[in-house]
Amino acid sequence: MSFAPRSAACPTSARARASLAARSALEVICTAAAWNTIASRAVDYHGPPLLVAASHFRGSIRKWARFGPLFLLQWSSSVGRKEEILDRVRQLAAPLAAQEGMELVDVEIGGGGGRQILRVYLDKQGGVSLDDCSSLSRAVSAALDVEDPLDGAYDLEVSSPGLDRPLRTPEHFEKFKGSKVRVKTFGPVPECENRKTFVGILKGFSDGKVIVDVDGKEFRVPHAQVSKAKVEPVFDQER
Repeated sequence: MSFAPRSAACPTSARARASLAARSALEVICTAAAWNTIASRAVDYHGPPLLVAASHFRGSIRKWARFGPLFLLQWSSSVGRKEEILDRVRQLAAPLAAQEGMELVDVEIGGGGGRQILRVYLDKQGGVSLDDCSSLSRAVSAALDVEDPLDGAYDLEVSSPGLDRPLRTPEHFEKFKGSKVRVKTFGPVPECENRKTFVGILKGFSDGKVIVDVDGKEFRVPHAQVSKAKVEPVFDQER
């Protein structure tokens, strides 16, 4: 097992070393991009970079556009599946972290090049050590091998959150009140000027909403619509 400065990488099993086919991801990004071109719909894709021959894409765009809503539905379903996996991993990892006196901050799925990376972020009073990461890596790895919630190959990384700490729960948003944050939503929020990204000062959490001051204007973002939120590091020259 090897450790990076802020993370502990731990391949979970022989299955985690297998190559991951990108066929479904290729279909989603190509067809979503085609529909975006025709209907001016924004598609936010965070998967591995994929290359498509321009001639093939131009020749197929009209046919794909006819079925745009179907493909967008498939893309939406894949997002739902990802959230389902993340929720299950959180359910497995949170009690294991608590047993070690740590808090599970969040779980993410990322990576590229045919490999998924499951990232588990931990925190505790006084900071998380490499031994903490190593211990929880083994515990979470064993639980994942039994439950097997992920599809295909993956590596497990356990680390402290770092300066750009993820924010997920109401408690997180209250704890980091006064910090500069970046909040993204699943789509435009009508009651917030149809914005999807909010960068500003976190004012807290109230009535199921994340309160962010953006350049002097306060936005109350429904928590259920937040796809990702994190603390924005502020360096001396920005103060």
